[in-house]
Parts: sequence; structure tokens; C-alpha cells
Amino acid sequence: RMRDWSAAAAAYTRAADLSPETVSNWSRLGHMLAEVGRLPDAVTAFEKALALNPDSIQNRVDLACAQFALEDKPAFRRTVREIHEDFNSPTDLLASPMLVWLGVVFPKEVRDWGFLKEAAARAGQREYLGAVLFRAGDYTGAAASFGAGDAPPWLWPIHAMTCQRLGNSDQANRLLEKIRQVMPGLIKTMWPDRPIHWTDRLAVKVLL
Repeated sequence: RMRDWSAAAAAYTRAADLSPETVSNWSRLGHMLAEVGRLPDAVTAFEKALALNPDSIQNRVDLACAQFALEDKPAFRRTVREIHEDFNSPTDLLASPMLVWLGVVFPKEVRDWGFLKEAAARAGQREYLGAVLFRAGDYTGAAASFGAGDAPPWLWPIHAMTCQRLGNSDQANRLLEKIRQVMPGLIKTMWPDRPIHWTDRLAVKVLL
């Protein structure tokens, strides 16, 4: 797997050199570099992608994740602040899922939970809304949103904490036991239909 990512990084480096004005070359190069742990180079690639397309929330979220992984907290907070300032419409259905993901994984950076609640509701993802409501302190609403459905595995800890806050220790313990049984293979089995993305692993690391 590491050799595959390294070869891909080399290929996208050549592509970016040949066509430096193509945004996707820099974005994909950033992801390949992050996969092999070359985080400073990944940040540089994402910055170049963002410079070419500053209106892309995806480029900004990718940059923020790379900055967080690099433990450059000032740069990370600056990028997240700019995301919240520039993408401030909950009716933007393209941006809403990424804004919600960002808020759930990095709640300390959220200044307006009401906005994220509306964005999550409009995105139509009940489990994401449940996570946002939990982060905002609405545990009853979070439990109702999680319901009996299966949340993505990286949201199981938040579902378990919701149950604990509401005094439902039996369900919380069942969820925690489920997490213990699946870990450490959780990351490998979380999305069996596609390779695990480095930002997925980052989210798991932060939330678990």
C-alpha cells in the first residue's frame, strides 16, 4: 500500500510539473503525500490547489486537515475560521456536509451551532445531525436523530456518549463493547468498498 501511494505521489508530482495550472493535480498530489506521511509537502500542495481555486470548500477542508495532522494549530485555526466566514449559508447543499463533518470532528472551532444544526438538517443525514446536536448539548435531540439506525462507525463514540448523558448505560455499554470488539480493525473495515482515506483515519483518531 505504501509503495502504491508513493508511486501515485510521484505520478502526480510529474503531472503537477507538466500542468501546474490544473487544480486537481495539486489536490490529488496533496492527498497522496498525506497518505505517505509527507505532511509539510501535502500542505504546500493543498495551498497551491487553493490558490488556483479559492472558492472550493473541499480544498480548504483538505488544507485544514493537513495542518491539523501536522500539528500546526495556528494555521489550522486560521483556515477553519476562514471556512466558517466564507461558507456561511446553510442552504449551500454542496458545502453543508463538509461543514458538518468539520464541526463534528473539531467542535472547539465552532462558533455557531445553530448554523450547523440547520446545515446538517438540510444535508439530510440524521446521524450527522445527531452528532451536531450532541456537540451542541442537545442530548435528547441527538438520541432521537441517531434513533435505531446504524451510524457510521466513526460516530459510534458520540452515540455512546449521548446514551451515557441520558442515563441509558446499557445501550452505551453495548456501543462501547461494539467499538472494543471492532478495534483495532475498525479503520480497515469501516469502508470496505473503497480504500481508507487519510482524512477518515484522522477523524477516527480524533473521535476515538
